[in-house]
Amino acid sequence: MYGFNSTCTGVYVGYMGIDVVKVDLKNGNLISVEKYPYLKYDEKSAILNVIKGQTEGRISIVLPELTYFLRKKNTRVLLILMPGPCLRPPLGLAEKCIVLSGYIDPRGEILEDVDLTHLKDMVSEGDIDGIAIVSKFSIRRPKLERDVMKYVSQLGMKNIVMSFRLPYFNYIRRSATTIVSAKIRPFLLEFLKGMRKDELRRLFLMRGNGGAVPADIVLEMPAMLLGAEVSSLTMGIRGVMENVTGTMINIGRHSINIVSMKEGKVNYVPFHFHGIPTFAYMPEHRKVPISMNCKVAVSGDTVKVLQEEETPAVFGGNMLTVLDAVVYYLDLNIGDRRRMKNVINAYAKSRGMNPKDLAEEVLEYVVRLVRKELISMGKKGPLIAGGALSGHLVRVLAKDLGLQYVIPKHHEYINAIGAAISSLSLEVGVYVNTYDSRAIFIPSGRILKLDKTDIGIDDVFNMAEGELKSIARYYGVEEFIKNIRIVYLNKCSLIKENLPQGYMITCIIRAEPDIMVRING
Repeated sequence: MYGFNSTCTGVYVGYMGIDVVKVDLKNGNLISVEKYPYLKYDEKSAILNVIKGQTEGRISIVLPELTYFLRKKNTRVLLILMPGPCLRPPLGLAEKCIVLSGYIDPRGEILEDVDLTHLKDMVSEGDIDGIAIVSKFSIRRPKLERDVMKYVSQLGMKNIVMSFRLPYFNYIRRSATTIVSAKIRPFLLEFLKGMRKDELRRLFLMRGNGGAVPADIVLEMPAMLLGAEVSSLTMGIRGVMENVTGTMINIGRHSINIVSMKEGKVNYVPFHFHGIPTFAYMPEHRKVPISMNCKVAVSGDTVKVLQEEETPAVFGGNMLTVLDAVVYYLDLNIGDRRRMKNVINAYAKSRGMNPKDLAEEVLEYVVRLVRKELISMGKKGPLIAGGALSGHLVRVLAKDLGLQYVIPKHHEYINAIGAAISSLSLEVGVYVNTYDSRAIFIPSGRILKLDKTDIGIDDVFNMAEGELKSIARYYGVEEFIKNIRIVYLNKCSLIKENLPQGYMITCIIRAEPDIMVRING
């Protein structure tokens, strides 16, 4: 087990490179700031370099926005359902679906075992990339989901997500969250590939709710990472500005993000999949679907930005992108400037344009789209810059809209700072059946036989709190628990054959996301 170390490293996988900041959580000092540009490093080599270079302390990473991966990659998922009787299965959420027999009742008793007879042919057809397994009341007895998982694993399937990892009851929302997780899990598996077990144990990933979670835990339900780019922005702003109110503008990896903050707080909303709210939460925000890697096109006299991403010329590409236009217009010392100038000069010449005018029109195109969103949001200032190159965009927009603006200290590294200073966020559920003297712990699925039956609500809360702290101690981050909130606490009688048969006590708690320290200097 790793002991607490006050040094925490935050890593942001951005559009110009990998940002790395090291923070002393005792005093809020920035120990070091580094950037690994894509001209010299790829994502994996840069991050492995960081991990191998940090022998102590937590490493917290903000991954590229996974909503983009979900939108662009056609990960085909087979949904395996065990809904039990009288429950309409959510058949239309995944590319393929099969309903199996098998039923767990509300008390956690297995009334019907799972029938795997017809599953082999469906899995072996080769037209699926992942499997989501969902059984009604699996959070009170995970056995059926685990039986299915073992079977499909033997058939060679590696990308498998089981719904019992979520400690919540709502069957439809659990189904949607599990399917989303199966769709984005291949990205996470590839990202973590090649890392040693001891490296993974120190590796944390930013959640959409603003907290950090151990990588190997969230690997079981990756949907929780959706919105991490925006949440790291909000946590970073909180770390460098106290009780801030305004509208944050962040040039992200795949979009420009606009977030409203009031007195240091943002509104968190669930990510929706096919109209169904999942259990993945993220800051409420607007997206302008343009990134710095988007291609530039000229049609007649009109300059457009296409929603097609290419490697910018400054990082070795051959196509003109938004980033190339920004670097050219602002005369920034970024990447391969000679290559960028050659590309933009050739592009402008072939269309009878001045390169400077072309670059300016690209910027104006981006500004128009962001301005439109700000107006629809009510033009609430001041505008706050978050992330590299956002300062110029904020200045132009503030002048155009008659608003004040703020360029926070360290704004170029704000996402990495947010990752470094975020506390642990993890949900734990405990379900106790006093008649069977049995406790189920989620997300592990561990079953504990209890020595006594006279268990009360306070006992179950203490069990949940102990489980949460035990997990945190294992990863050496018990001090990263800021606040524990009770999400759900309930005690109800178990009735069998019209007679009381003990109690079912349910407790769900969460280590709430917060900042560990404010940044000095």
